[in-house]
Amino acid sequence: MEIKKINALREYIKNTKAERYPIENEYFKDKEDYVKNLYLKMLAAIILQGEEADEAKTTFFGRLVAGISTDYDSKFYIKEALEISTEDFESFVEEFSTKPIKYRFALDALLLLTISEYSEEQTELVAGIIESLKIGREDMKFMSALTVYVMELGEKKMDSFGYNMPKEFKIDFIMDYLNLFPSYWVYLTDEKLFFVNVEDETEDEDGDKYIEIKNSKYVYIKNCEIKVSLRFNSFVKKLNIDNCLFCDIISKYRIIDAINGADYISIKDSQFRNCVYNYSRSSYDWKPLGGVIYSENDDCKTEISGCKFTDIITRNSQNFYSSEIICKSNNADVSDCIFANCWNYHGGNNIDPNNSQRTLFAEGTANNNNKVINSANFS
Repeated sequence: MEIKKINALREYIKNTKAERYPIENEYFKDKEDYVKNLYLKMLAAIILQGEEADEAKTTFFGRLVAGISTDYDSKFYIKEALEISTEDFESFVEEFSTKPIKYRFALDALLLLTISEYSEEQTELVAGIIESLKIGREDMKFMSALTVYVMELGEKKMDSFGYNMPKEFKIDFIMDYLNLFPSYWVYLTDEKLFFVNVEDETEDEDGDKYIEIKNSKYVYIKNCEIKVSLRFNSFVKKLNIDNCLFCDIISKYRIIDAINGADYISIKDSQFRNCVYNYSRSSYDWKPLGGVIYSENDDCKTEISGCKFTDIITRNSQNFYSSEIICKSNNADVSDCIFANCWNYHGGNNIDPNNSQRTLFAEGTANNNNKVINSANFS
């Protein structure tokens, strides 16, 4: 049986894997080829220091090359590394040792080293390069822990941990990697980077459960199923939620609650299903509520797109009505979403009466291609 074409296809898939799964590196988007070449040639030297250039390392390196968008492929840089000189090394150190990108290089180098078996010589070379970049011992503890987390993220759940970040470390350095994995939950304080398990929840005396995110400045959650409320106990500069499912949450806590305010909230391609926010307010009819998404500052920029809200109930035990039951924000943009059976109840089990103030969002909220089915008014 003639299978030459099938064999050719198999080889093609194997040889183009790196290009199809690039590991992005935003830093180099506007950098000259000279700077890109210094960076990639030094990584290639790590591969060549081994007894042989194994497939795992060369494929991983190819993905790094593809993510930097150069005019050359990984084979070119491996060939270039054969001629690497001490002058090249000094130029590399001069270019990168005083810039935050050195931490991304350290992460790339450590992952390249540990993705498969490595030699003593490779370890020595990586350690020497990182030391030359003036990355100290305490910073290396952080980089090493980060390397382990990235290596194991796709295979098993990790315990939550927080490590002191280098002052110049940028979240983009890790997000380029995390975006490759099926799910993640990470947040930053002023000093530490935390990885969270959905199981890290608190139960109060009434049996209501929530996850409290402490002192967070930037929060990124992707592809998680969440069955408890999220509470942020400090001002959040940026909250990104992507492709998550919030379901079966029945609580006196709002589903997403920035109780001390937020600058920016983005929720994309997520579902909210069968959730009830129970509260008690004995004054002020049609007061804005924000039972699903709440920020203490009303001008928080809130973007919600591609989401579906089904069977979302906010329930006041007292006989007073509420408006803006989904989100309390004067600066919201909602697009391509579906709202089905979303209501506020008063007196326990009575849907609020028909009124122009019986709304899901604030007046003036951008309404782009949304569907409202058997629910309160959009705004």
